Amino acid sequence: MKRVRMISVVVLVAVLLLVGGLPRVARTRRLAAAASARNSSAVGVLVATVRRAAATSDLALPGTVQALHEASVYAQTAGYVKRWTVDMGAHVKSGQVMAQISTPEVDQQLEAARATLARAQATLLLNKTNLVRWKDLVRDSAVSKLELDEHQAAFDDANAAVMADEADVRRLTALQQFSYIVAPFSGVVTSRSLDVGQYVSPAGAGPATTGIGRGLYTLAQIDTVRLLVNVPQSVSSTIVVGQHAAVSVAERPGRTFSGTVSRTSEALDPASRTLLVEVRIPNADAALVPGLYADVHFQVDRSTAPLIVTANALVTRSDGPQVVEVRSDSTAHFSPVKLGRDYGSEVELTDGITEGATVVVNPSDDVIEGARLRVVNYSDRPNSASSDTRVIK
Repeated sequence: MKRVRMISVVVLVAVLLLVGGLPRVARTRRLAAAASARNSSAVGVLVATVRRAAATSDLALPGTVQALHEASVYAQTAGYVKRWTVDMGAHVKSGQVMAQISTPEVDQQLEAARATLARAQATLLLNKTNLVRWKDLVRDSAVSKLELDEHQAAFDDANAAVMADEADVRRLTALQQFSYIVAPFSGVVTSRSLDVGQYVSPAGAGPATTGIGRGLYTLAQIDTVRLLVNVPQSVSSTIVVGQHAAVSVAERPGRTFSGTVSRTSEALDPASRTLLVEVRIPNADAALVPGLYADVHFQVDRSTAPLIVTANALVTRSDGPQVVEVRSDSTAHFSPVKLGRDYGSEVELTDGITEGATVVVNPSDDVIEGARLRVVNYSDRPNSASSDTRVIK
């Protein structure tokens, strides 16, 4: 009886082991078969070709329109504003009167200086007459040479006094002429900071000036404008004085302005590694006003054009950007690359790949190092290909 029970228990355990083990074995076999199938099958991919960029490239850089000349016009003499003739936005010519300052103190000083000069000139005339008479007396031996020398010294002093008084009169006359504020060059008035009755004084003459660092007027010459742009080091050697530049402004749609490189800094900024370049643009119709944001386009000739590839081929990893290169045996190889300029849909490659290499576009997680690859065409993946993708059958 005990023996029958033991046999029954053994049979039951065997049945349970068999029932529980068979599904597990079957599952293991299925997983192994799937893994073997994955290892033996190739991954379908889209590819693109690494090509050489064009020898001539359009370089677009941002800039701000500036006046060719811009100056703050200060008073050069102290007084009260008598009148002003131009306001903000007015176009003026060089030498045009913009305002007049009443200068009563200067006027009085000028009258006093002229009176002093008249007295000095009369004294000089008297001393000159005496000197001539004493010279005649010396020739007749009527007076001594020492007395003649005294009259000569008196004449010289009178002559020096006249010269000093004449200089004072010229100075005050110039100050009186400075009562007229005139335009230093032709341009447009961009600001006015004076009004009738306001007391003004020369720049830096103290608290009477019209504000710290602010003139009576601000004048800008805009018949020719300029833009300052920072050119990257990589193409700085291609920018030369006299080179043409095309300028576009969003607020002037459909119009391109022609400019010329007028000068460069001849040195790179060590902080940004850029070359400061000035572009001048004729602006006879005043379509460009100071402060406008503009794009400056240069045609850059490159002796060795960089390689270029679709941006979808880049793979970003912790150790830097890479591309998946399709080897001759149709296996995948991850190649680290160095990037150049980014054009949005395309990017320059400066190192790590060769011209004509085939790379995978939008590689999936199934694409690993050494994986076998199968290039598919548009009919296989109609929604996956882009204009940058090359089809290989």
